[in-house]
Amino acid sequence: MEAFKEFLANYGFEVLTTLVTAVIAFIGGLVKQLVQKFLNDKTKQNIAKIVVTAIQQCYEELDGPAKLDKAIETMTEMLNEKGITCTELEMRMLIESAIGELKEVFKKKGTQTEVASLPADATLEEQLDAL
Repeated sequence: MEAFKEFLANYGFEVLTTLVTAVIAFIGGLVKQLVQKFLNDKTKQNIAKIVVTAIQQCYEELDGPAKLDKAIETMTEMLNEKGITCTELEMRMLIESAIGELKEVFKKKGTQTEVASLPADATLEEQLDAL
């Protein structure tokens, strides 16, 4: 017991400092991961919006499935340039969300378009085809 007290008296501050530093570094790593995930998710959402708008403007003559393929291809390239990985399912969901937002914009502006009049259960290809 006496040896333990002597050890704490001589090295207690250094041990405490090391432990506090390790805990802070661990918490910092967790915060960095969470922030990076949040930023990547926001980037994915923004790219999906850009891609859906661009596909609608540049490829009006394509049908829904072709537009979807082009959107996934373009989104994959853009995400790869930024070093962000994304599954095809996640891309489809992000594109679906971007199309939904576009529908809402058309509805709010009072624009009568095919997109705004599509039923809620329309497939992704039908929604892209209507753009």
